[in-house]
Amino acid sequence: MIDREAVVPGIGRGGMTDKYQIKILICYLMSVVESPFTKEQLHEIFADGQIVNYFSFCEAIEELSESHHIEKQSDEESGVYTLNPLGAETARRLSRSLPKSIRDNVVQTAMQLLARKKYERENEVRITPVTNGFSVTCTIHDTSFDLMELTLYAPDRIQAELIKRNFLKDPVTLYQNTIELLTNS
Repeated sequence: MIDREAVVPGIGRGGMTDKYQIKILICYLMSVVESPFTKEQLHEIFADGQIVNYFSFCEAIEELSESHHIEKQSDEESGVYTLNPLGAETARRLSRSLPKSIRDNVVQTAMQLLARKKYERENEVRITPVTNGFSVTCTIHDTSFDLMELTLYAPDRIQAELIKRNFLKDPVTLYQNTIELLTNS
């Protein structure tokens, strides 16, 4: 008999332990988001939501790759996975067997990850050690020039990393609010 209340490392309440369901969820995510993902990005999505533990996730990815549901793009240095037609068909036919809350959670987490990765590509944060702390320089790049560069002092590495994370979460709002604050009379 399976203890449904048993604690499984890396999985929150309501998470998944059944590898079959995990594979369906991976196919579902890749069919809805329609973006290639690295294995690390996929794991980050599932780990952030505490949906699947690391070992079950790795086994599911390996089996999906072996069964040709997903394919690792060998010509890409980053090693991204794409969904094959068999994986898309699996998602279409079987995704309704998964709880809607888990499907919604994994898609929302993936969208947040993709937005953060986009912000990280388009923006830059440099953390430099200085006397008694760190200098954190946040830069918003445009195609041919920098829109804004802001340097802040942080007394320790933890606060410097917090500034970096929060800046990359939504640099556009920071820029808009700064412009509004500085141009209002």
